[in-house]
Amino acid sequence: MSKLTHTVKEQIINAVWVNGTLESATNDNVTMEMIQAEMKKSAVFKKRIRKALEESKGMLIDEARALVRDYMRGKFIKTDRNRLTAAIALLNAYEPGFKGVTTVKGSVDHNVRVITGVPRPKYDVIIEAKEVKQIDTPKTKHKTIKTEILDDRGNLLAIKSEEVEI
Repeated sequence: MSKLTHTVKEQIINAVWVNGTLESATNDNVTMEMIQAEMKKSAVFKKRIRKALEESKGMLIDEARALVRDYMRGKFIKTDRNRLTAAIALLNAYEPGFKGVTTVKGSVDHNVRVITGVPRPKYDVIIEAKEVKQIDTPKTKHKTIKTEILDDRGNLLAIKSEEVEI
């Protein structure tokens, strides 16, 4: 792998700025591995590549906005839906606050049958209430005893609580 010269680096940055991809900067003499290796070596080159990618994305968004505006104003006689859809998708993805309209046409015809395993209650039958027996519980009282656990210096380590029947 040969080292990239300053002029080659400038050509790479210009190609990325114009086309918006690192792939567009490659050719017979410059490979993607060389560009990525140089980006790892040089923080300035990496920063300039990232800036070129951002600016290219901004230019692409401007082109998409202009295309949507031209369609809106009726500059085209025939609508190319593929281009328009791509422009709206780009604006939805990258333009803050832009919300394009998405319309789904078509219909779904289903016969839905719901089967449940729970029987329905019979409201017309009145169920007689049976007598309820109350079980007598023994009346015992409980008292909580708290015991402090201290270390050898007299510092409080924990508090132990126990319930005792009276």
